[in-house]
Amino acid sequence: MTTRILLIEAVYSYPPIESHHPSLSLGYIASSLRKEFGDMFQFRIINGNLAEEIKSFQPGIVGITSVTKNYNVAKEHARVAKQANLPVIIGGIQISSLPQVLTRDMDVGVAGEGERTIIDVMSSFAANKRFDNSELSQIEGVIYWDDGKIAATKPRPFIQSIDSIPYPARDLLVIKKDTSMLSSRGCPYNCAFCSTSR
Repeated sequence: MTTRILLIEAVYSYPPIESHHPSLSLGYIASSLRKEFGDMFQFRIINGNLAEEIKSFQPGIVGITSVTKNYNVAKEHARVAKQANLPVIIGGIQISSLPQVLTRDMDVGVAGEGERTIIDVMSSFAANKRFDNSELSQIEGVIYWDDGKIAATKPRPFIQSIDSIPYPARDLLVIKKDTSMLSSRGCPYNCAFCSTSR
């Protein structure tokens, strides 16, 4: 049976600060899961009204990515998903840098690069039809709730060759007149206020 996964980037959706670029990170997550599991999962990547998409797509799980400035939006998305009784995975720099911000509406956080970690998380989820803490505790780069407290596993090492991961699933992205391309990962700067300088 195919499980539907609804992926959303947490962005403010009013015109002055609305994001107009597709989420390559979610494209990478979807393509990594496709490569590993084939047709076991069906995906939709959105950048809009989560409640409406839950009604129309009827997912079995919701994945959210968020940068720090949009984390309040991510928390609201998680709340909406939980109201629909859906499991929620959160990824992105905010949860990676500050695992203690995992809310009760978020079941699992994926810290760091998510392409390998999400495969392990979804393999466990597919086998158990839920998140199993005994299995999550064995996966590197995971944050989860354990007996009412936030637990975090050791960090997963960085992917050494980005050529080892598939190209993003651009067929799932809403691409208008332009697109973006990543030729490397990380940042060449070392700003004191940023998590990449740690």
